[in-house]
Order: sequence, then structure tokens, then C-alpha cells
Amino acid sequence: MSKYKDKIKNLPRVTLEVISEVCLGMLPSEYRSHPWDLPYADKNFAKIFDQEDQLNGYAAAYTNWHKGKLRIAFDNTPTDTFVGEIAVIDWACGQGLATIFLHEYLEEKGYNCRIKEVILVEPSEIALDRAKFNIEAIDNKIKVSIVNKKLDEVIDFDIKGEDGQKSFEKNLEEASKWPATSVL
Repeated sequence: MSKYKDKIKNLPRVTLEVISEVCLGMLPSEYRSHPWDLPYADKNFAKIFDQEDQLNGYAAAYTNWHKGKLRIAFDNTPTDTFVGEIAVIDWACGQGLATIFLHEYLEEKGYNCRIKEVILVEPSEIALDRAKFNIEAIDNKIKVSIVNKKLDEVIDFDIKGEDGQKSFEKNLEEASKWPATSVL
């Protein structure tokens, strides 16, 4: 088990803030005050992560940015979207930060909604493994499925919901109903 998982599994409650703090604490000391400067082979994040330090640096540096952009998007999503049990497809999920934020957002807003299932799509094996671990750590009742592929390699067969329906097509249909929102 990774050092990260050892630290997270012993916590009473896992949140994005806690994940970011754990990741920051695991970085080499010279990068803790500026985790975005951790040397990557590709600062545009086009290279697939294959090291735990890369995941830690990314989560420490960019969790708040993700929270900000997702809050804008979710605040502009029709509230009737957040009713009952929902299934989520987290495209290019990385460490699952977007799904975790959605879970926290639903709680914060007091919506009568829970994530029943999440399908994580990510080409990085190490990030996908951490995403699955993170989501199970925040709520072990969520059914988690994984697709370890690049986005352009995913086919509808890869994205089947719990009931066997083509969640891929359902997801696109639902997303097309949302208002256009500029998130910068």
C-alpha cells in the first residue's frame, strides 16, 4: 500500500481539503510552499502521470482551482439535476477530485441526492487507482467502475451503467440540456 493510502485510510473523514493537505505534506520540503514548481516532464500535463509525487504535487497545487471552477459549473446547473440517486462519469478523472467535490457540494447544499455510481475514465494507472481509493474513502456505498484508457480510445461499450444501459449516451443527452456556462 502506498504512503498516501496509509495516511488517508486512518482519517475519520476524507475531504478535498484533507487530500490536498496530505499531498502537500508528502512533497519534498523544498516544494511545500510552491507545489506547482515540482518538476514534471510536461508542465501542460499532457504526459500521463506515473509517479506518486506527480499526483501529490498536482493535488496540492490545483485542488482549490478545481473547486472554484466546479462550484461555478454546479451553481449554474439546474437544481433538478441533483435529485435522487445519480450516476457520474468522471472523464479524465485524475485522482477523482471532481467527483469528490460533487459529493461535498451535494452535502453542502443539502440536496436530496446521492452519488450511486461513478465511472472513472483515466489513462494513468496510478491516478486511476488513487481516484478509486479516494472515492471509496469518502463514501464506500458508491459503486466505482474504472476505464483505464485515453479519452479518444473510449467506446460506448466501456461506459455501461449499473443497470447495463449505455450511460455514455444518457450522459451526453443529459449534458446537452444544460445551459452553456463559461468557466475560466
